[in-house]
Amino acid sequence: MILPTTVVRKARKGLEQAVRRQEIFHLWFHPSNFSFQTSTQFSIFERILSLASDMRDRGDLEVSTMGEIAQRWVSRREDPLVPVGASALSRTA
Repeated sequence: MILPTTVVRKARKGLEQAVRRQEIFHLWFHPSNFSFQTSTQFSIFERILSLASDMRDRGDLEVSTMGEIAQRWVSRREDPLVPVGASALSRTA
């Protein structure tokens, strides 16, 4: 088992890296994660959401659903193989 502090620390580092690199950080849990030591698991989840909320409130992080991200991804690109923000020229170089 991974210690709760380790899970929160890894999530914080992932959030910070995503902000620095202007990337997406996707947080997910299996529903079964909440069936074992439920109060501990919800505490971890709340701490991670609190970190994300603080970053969002400072204007460092945008919080979006997967559907919102997908819609932006599709509507902003002509070539589905070119990442958002990349140019067609950088892909061929």
